[in-house]
Amino acid sequence: MIKVYFDNNVYRLLAKEENNSLQRLLKNHKNTHLLFLYSQAHVNDLHQDKSNRKFDDLKFMDELVDDNFLLHESDDDAIVNKLVRPTEAYKYFSPDDDSIESVMVNAFNGLEEDPELKEILSPWISLLKSIPIDIGLSDITPEQDPDNILGRLGLDQKPKSLYDWMPQFGRMMDNLKSDNSIIKDVRRLSKKMLQVEKFNVNINDVNFDESISETPLGMSFHKLLEETVNNMTEQEKKNSRYIKYTMAFSMLNFLGLDKEKNKKVKYLNTHHDGEHFFYSTLADWVVSDDRGFRNKAKFLTNLFQIDLEIMTFDQFKFRFNQMVINKYLNPQVLIESIFEEIENGIVTSSRLDIKKLQRITVTKLRRPIMQFFNRASHVMMTDGSGESYVVMYKDGRKIYHYNWYKDFHGMTNRLVELLGNDNYGEGLFDEEDQKTIEDEKWHGREWTVGKTRLMLAKNTDTHRMNLIFGPFLEK
Repeated sequence: MIKVYFDNNVYRLLAKEENNSLQRLLKNHKNTHLLFLYSQAHVNDLHQDKSNRKFDDLKFMDELVDDNFLLHESDDDAIVNKLVRPTEAYKYFSPDDDSIESVMVNAFNGLEEDPELKEILSPWISLLKSIPIDIGLSDITPEQDPDNILGRLGLDQKPKSLYDWMPQFGRMMDNLKSDNSIIKDVRRLSKKMLQVEKFNVNINDVNFDESISETPLGMSFHKLLEETVNNMTEQEKKNSRYIKYTMAFSMLNFLGLDKEKNKKVKYLNTHHDGEHFFYSTLADWVVSDDRGFRNKAKFLTNLFQIDLEIMTFDQFKFRFNQMVINKYLNPQVLIESIFEEIENGIVTSSRLDIKKLQRITVTKLRRPIMQFFNRASHVMMTDGSGESYVVMYKDGRKIYHYNWYKDFHGMTNRLVELLGNDNYGEGLFDEEDQKTIEDEKWHGREWTVGKTRLMLAKNTDTHRMNLIFGPFLEK
């Protein structure tokens, strides 16, 4: 199935009466051809909306995404799929309303009020108080900060320990959220200092990194990110992927490198958009009608080498219609399409496995088979038997690699719909299938189409879903 991540603006476009027929089609194809994902970022956006319209948005979203909820777990710095529907997520995964400053201050005050806990943690408290933090604030003159950005952020210029700096950092984050004029002035000052216009810095330009390194910043955007990550505390590095990708998105905006108009910029919106980008990297398609979001997302997918298609709502409608039209009408059409794609694909590697007496040639397909399988391994036996077979699977460049049981569910049902019950009478995906997949004991399905054997299986080594053809006798 194609994993689809809709920006919030797309749900509102889709909910319009003019798109009623598209709504019905999407609901008919969900969980078989398309898997719609939503995340904590969607929930945060809905909580930020003070109108009652958000409850209609919540209900409409629920009809498409079901329980495909993505959540970042900081303990493992991983995105997990919680089987939670939007109404439940809105209730149980709401963002904390307390200010960051008050949380930090209360945490430190709690230590003072709990002598036993204070005694246990006293070595760590002493360590925090002994670590000086100097980020150069004391060197900034009033002439360099004509808009008093430091004061509006709640920062003073006195040297501090890490212990004293943490509540002030919380105050800075709270002020950024509550006063959008601060980030607008930060952007304006950054563009002036980096001379963005003079050096024609544009994230849509293939020479972006080269252009930005010629500015007073003196380094590429990629290098800036690397140095920022390297300077993280050990605690922050535990969430380095989440911080790296959300921060990269925000930095493009806050440094004024994204060509977005200053009047549109809001700190919290940009932060949530950065989270949307982070979560959307698990999808195949991300759909947004926000040009600023798309531009930054396209730049970052290229920078980080992530396989993710970014499109407008109209582009999505076109791609979906093409997908619906190009259905496999019968088993023979499916078989012919597979061999045609393999023949016209790009060979990415070929190797000889001496132990298994095999030569394995991997081909990247131009178009995924069944909207899923995009790689084909042609395995030719070198033991003199002349046998060969083809193993198809899905591969790509991702931050996280997941094997979704719903892919097995949807693909099984699509193939049963096309080919009928398998050679052993097994039909649609059921509870026993789900249990045996979880226990790594799934037998899959096997069909015979003409003289071709076709198997849907789970690879016990990679845990990926495979579509296997053969064996064939090489002429």
